[in-house]
Amino acid sequence: MDDAATAAEAYKGTAQILQGVLIALSAVVAVIGYYVKSNLDRRAHLKEVELQHKSKLLKEVVGPAQSLSYGALWARVNFIQYVLYPGVFSPIHSNTTPSELWFFGAGDNGKKCKDLVHNFTCPDAIQLWTFAGKAKEAEMKQDPTGELATQYRSFMRRIVKKYYRPLSDLLSYHMNILPLPDKELFKKDYPGASQSVGLRKNFFIQCVNWTDEMESIIEEEWDKGNFQNFYPLTSPFPYKLCQYLAGMLTRLKDEITALTENAIENKSNDADNKVTTMNQGGEDAGQAKSKQKRYVIAGAAVGSSIATVVNVAAGTD
Repeated sequence: MDDAATAAEAYKGTAQILQGVLIALSAVVAVIGYYVKSNLDRRAHLKEVELQHKSKLLKEVVGPAQSLSYGALWARVNFIQYVLYPGVFSPIHSNTTPSELWFFGAGDNGKKCKDLVHNFTCPDAIQLWTFAGKAKEAEMKQDPTGELATQYRSFMRRIVKKYYRPLSDLLSYHMNILPLPDKELFKKDYPGASQSVGLRKNFFIQCVNWTDEMESIIEEEWDKGNFQNFYPLTSPFPYKLCQYLAGMLTRLKDEITALTENAIENKSNDADNKVTTMNQGGEDAGQAKSKQKRYVIAGAAVGSSIATVVNVAAGTD
């Protein structure tokens, strides 16, 4: 009996110890689980904040800025082809897109196009000192009330009012929050601007200055009958502005794609504009999916943001 009682007491003691160990392990697991969930919830929250920030930038700044820049570029190309140099780069009335010859023209037309563009720009092809060419400007100065000069002034008034004034306002207000590329990458992509004081903001500052001076010429000179100047004297136009903004648009869309783990895919038309796109977020997205499968938590916060971005991602090109 004594042995049985002793064994029973020993078993009871062991059971109590095991129970205590299990309770302690449960507490440890609970703490670890709470920590893991808290950490994942925090990451999901930060991802949602980042997603909302980038979506707002896309919708309110970068998307509109690139659209305005692209529209103005196309207007300039059309004016050059149909008014300044009709029939030189493409048929005046053609069944094909005339800008194809302008940008990617082959043969003699392509050579003329390149020569004209180079004549318009500084050696590094970073800034424009004329939209018409110096020869055409001289022609217009000889006959400032003639048809060509009149059409030119009308065209410049239109693109400044419809495109470059709204674009310059956007850039002035939001220049310091735009998602700029890496400095070394910028220097590599735009060597002609690599020594500028503004560096990655250089094209934005040039656009603002060009618009201000061009508006002054329109309002203080043309409106008063003075047609001596056809283009800003101290402010060149940033030749690469549209390309720069297109690259920024593509990167921002790719980042949103990665943050939503491809739920919102970057179906941009930037590839049509010969802008290279790279999705840098693929690996991070894959890692996030793996963690969700392991812990089955923390996805709801990002999911709640999907609806916010769907309307942003659509129609911004």
